[in-house]
Amino acid sequence: MKKNNDIDKWLKSLKDIKKICLKELKDADFYLFGSFIEGKYLPSSDIDVLIVSKNMPKKISERSKIKAMIWKKIGIFNPFEFHLVNYDEFEWYKKFVKKLKAF
Repeated sequence: MKKNNDIDKWLKSLKDIKKICLKELKDADFYLFGSFIEGKYLPSSDIDVLIVSKNMPKKISERSKIKAMIWKKIGIFNPFEFHLVNYDEFEWYKKFVKKLKAF
């Protein structure tokens, strides 16, 4: 597991991620999932962040712009893997994700 100061930095980054997405999408729900939440996190693991919004752009290029805004704020060297979806796509994720934690 990473040092506590790294985890504190990541928790602050989650607040920044939320702020950026809410500014862009106007509404969204935010979840963590994967090894970090399941207690199987390794130093080489990523932290999966699922961002769900009814206003999620359909085009991948538009979703990539949102990711770019996030990376600009928190830096590209971070442990996060972003999954940007609408509510229909969220239903698909829920079939395969064992545990979701809202933030």
